[in-house]
Amino acid sequence: MFTLFAVRDSGDSAPTVHVDVDTLTFDRLLIFLEAQALQRQLPGFAIHYLDDLQRAGEQLGLRSLQEYCAHLKGTRQAALGVYSFADMQRANASGKMYHASRESFLYIAEFYIGELVPEDLPHVPLGGKQPPSSDFLMQLREYTAFRQPMLAQLAQRAPVTHLGAGKARSAAA
Repeated sequence: MFTLFAVRDSGDSAPTVHVDVDTLTFDRLLIFLEAQALQRQLPGFAIHYLDDLQRAGEQLGLRSLQEYCAHLKGTRQAALGVYSFADMQRANASGKMYHASRESFLYIAEFYIGELVPEDLPHVPLGGKQPPSSDFLMQLREYTAFRQPMLAQLAQRAPVTHLGAGKARSAAA
């Protein structure tokens, strides 16, 4: 919680506003305002900071910050898709990184480009000798709730089969 105030003259009382924003978000908010005031390129905040920044913009009535956060989120959302395993291999070969730590969960949304088509799942090599632990999978689900719309979309997809499969199904009906 911050108390912001502005001093005009020594005789004037300072107007104040109470803001329920953490210090790191407040610092990013100031960086945004400085860039905007100096007409510099706006900062490219990591996606996991955008919700907090957008809430701060709402609390302070900073429509430009709210719109900028919505724009960054929308741009990221529009880039999501469903990819083949070969597409994923090309993306990884072009320099995608993986860091094995709890902090890496915060950056998953930054590098997430979409889901693998279900037909290609058997082609994905397992990374270790053992399957991932249930604790790891639980944390992964917790930090990747943003994947749910894409997973729901995949679940609704008709399975890809050979060209004559549709005819065989309709003949059996």
